[in-house]
Amino acid sequence: MKVSRTEAAQLFLTLGQEPLRFSNHPYMPQVLNSVHPRKLLKCSRQVGKSVIDCVELLTDPLFSNIPRKNIREVYVSPSLDQTKAFSIEKLGPMIKDSPRFAGLFTDKSCREDVFLYTFTTGAQLYLRAAHRTADRVRGIPADKIVIDELQDMIPSTLPDIIASSLASPYNRIIETGTPKTEDNFIESEWLAATQYEWAIPCKRHSPIYWNYPLSQKHIGKESVICEKCGKPINPRWGKWICIKEDGKFEGYHINQLASTLNMDPEKWGTNIIAYMEGDNPWPQDKFNNEIIGITSGKAEQLLHLEDLKKCEYPTQPCIIDLSKQLNEAPKDKRIAWFGGVDWGEGRDGGITDTGKKRFASYSIFYVGGYMPDKKFAYVHWKKFMGEEASPEYVVKYIVNAFHKFKLHRIACDWGHGWGVNEQVMKALGPEKMFSVFESANLKELYQWDSEAWRYTINRNEFISRTVNSIKRGEVVFPKGCDEMYRDFTAEKTEYSEQMRKMLFIHRVDQPDDSLHAAMYCKIAADMTLGKFSLVQP
Repeated sequence: MKVSRTEAAQLFLTLGQEPLRFSNHPYMPQVLNSVHPRKLLKCSRQVGKSVIDCVELLTDPLFSNIPRKNIREVYVSPSLDQTKAFSIEKLGPMIKDSPRFAGLFTDKSCREDVFLYTFTTGAQLYLRAAHRTADRVRGIPADKIVIDELQDMIPSTLPDIIASSLASPYNRIIETGTPKTEDNFIESEWLAATQYEWAIPCKRHSPIYWNYPLSQKHIGKESVICEKCGKPINPRWGKWICIKEDGKFEGYHINQLASTLNMDPEKWGTNIIAYMEGDNPWPQDKFNNEIIGITSGKAEQLLHLEDLKKCEYPTQPCIIDLSKQLNEAPKDKRIAWFGGVDWGEGRDGGITDTGKKRFASYSIFYVGGYMPDKKFAYVHWKKFMGEEASPEYVVKYIVNAFHKFKLHRIACDWGHGWGVNEQVMKALGPEKMFSVFESANLKELYQWDSEAWRYTINRNEFISRTVNSIKRGEVVFPKGCDEMYRDFTAEKTEYSEQMRKMLFIHRVDQPDDSLHAAMYCKIAADMTLGKFSLVQP
């Protein structure tokens, strides 16, 4: 006899000391019972997203029709704090407070760790954080991955995370998050999905009028209302309607108007109306994100084309003629030259065969140095495209450029390039290069790891410094760098309520590799010459 996921959950799981039921969340059964290998949940706050994540993770070990009983599952969020909070406040209590589940699927031999749970079936559940890099995830051969708070993930980490499950015969991916700006990654995913909307009928009309997508026009003074007649409608009688049948994976839009928990007028006033008309109403963009669960607003662009053009030669003077970029070191021996590398996969941001936007990623190499007037001049840059994108070609080019420019040192991206970094180090020697790992959670400005031969840097602080130095006119670019400038202008900022910090983001089809390669080049100079300042100038 086949048992659905929701039937198994109601039989074995408990929520808040009560048996788990879905009566207040009528939209959950179809979402949970779907067997599609990939699902996206675009949610507002307070719609039971964490409950869905817990059920997705805890019910798979119950089923005997999964390819193997020792299934490996991974939950991943952008930050360590978010992952710990989910484990301690949501997942752990559901396991401990569910006597049937705990009695049958856990015993003294099982682990109950914040970052690892094991079960008597042999199933293993890992909990990880992956903001800047997917290294903590890709080492786990996963059968199922639940990616939470998708809107706060750095897009470049997603391919590596998802690749962890590709070898599995089960291979399930669940993505959940709350939408933010139009530039946010969750919106790119939503455009490729089936875009299911919860539709609520109003039977006062003939034929029945279906209200969807649920939006601000369905908010009445005391309840959800029909947009056509303004009368109350009951979310309990809703159903899912597919908007984009040719979507490549399932996507569900869930907002607070679909929940029956807000049907009480008092709760409606507290949870909905207060944020629209209260003493401290939310800005429209935040209301759209948090209550309606829709994309709203734009991320703040850090650099504009005019900022970069002001730093371009000859508008920005330089003792070196940069009417075109150089291919070898100038004769002025007062200048020490350095290199910076951001590794990529050599692909554009076009559309894949499945209709999804492709992650854009290129390897970029920069050469630069301090001028006598203390400005930092970038005299050479290279984007490796097409046949030139192979690691062998890139490494050979960098090694040759190192000797042509008589570089003192090179800083290379560690996040995507630890393998090729070994090749560069072998060719140049460890004293001539080091790696840079960008951390969104590092409290210090930077740390040196002699074993890994890399600097871990505070990502937000260093990007801010790079942007500010450009805005202040402290750098010089060669003439004719428009292709490079596109990468700089792609970087944007967005505030994360969960992480309580500004995040640097870019669209998946608009790479920012040039910005990071330029940043690494200057880091190589600053660290080597002792120019580095721990205080923002």
